[in-house]
Amino acid sequence: MVERLNRSAIEKLTPSEVEALAIFAARMIRECWEGCEGGEFIQEQAEELGLTERTVFDPSKHKDPMGYADAGDVWFVFTPWLARALAKPQEAGRG
Repeated sequence: MVERLNRSAIEKLTPSEVEALAIFAARMIRECWEGCEGGEFIQEQAEELGLTERTVFDPSKHKDPMGYADAGDVWFVFTPWLARALAKPQEAGRG
């Protein structure tokens, strides 16, 4: 769970990245008010807005908290700019 954002990375977000985050937040809040959609809907919205991107699951790189993914499965990760914004300050320069 994200407890704090990387302030220096947040300050470097482009206007379109900030807009994508605002749209995503508004859509998710609206969905909660209307009865909450499942994870598939949330994932589709995040990918559509450029918050996540598809990759291939690699157990040496990715952690599957549910334990369902196998090597080679489609996997989603934060886009680099969002990963930097969510990283602890000492991790922000990585990847």
